[in-house]
Amino acid sequence: MTTSKQKRPSLTSIRKVMKEAVFNPKTPGPMKVVADMDDAGYFEKRAIESIFNASALRVAGSGESKLYHAQITKAIQLLALARITA
Repeated sequence: MTTSKQKRPSLTSIRKVMKEAVFNPKTPGPMKVVADMDDAGYFEKRAIESIFNASALRVAGSGESKLYHAQITKAIQLLALARITA
């Protein structure tokens, strides 16, 4: 059931989310360090941790915060790494 406040998924909205999650695993930074782990199990566990953190923010009423979006984006990135390395 949707309310007027909820957004319905569309191809455009999914593309936007995926575009925000794109990163280069060779560019120096935190995601390069993580990508160098090359361990699907590690990526999965970190993604679950990020999802759990985002869920806690949403339940606390911070579902539209930058931190919530950052946690969800991080989970998407980690799941992509898990899929590639599995």
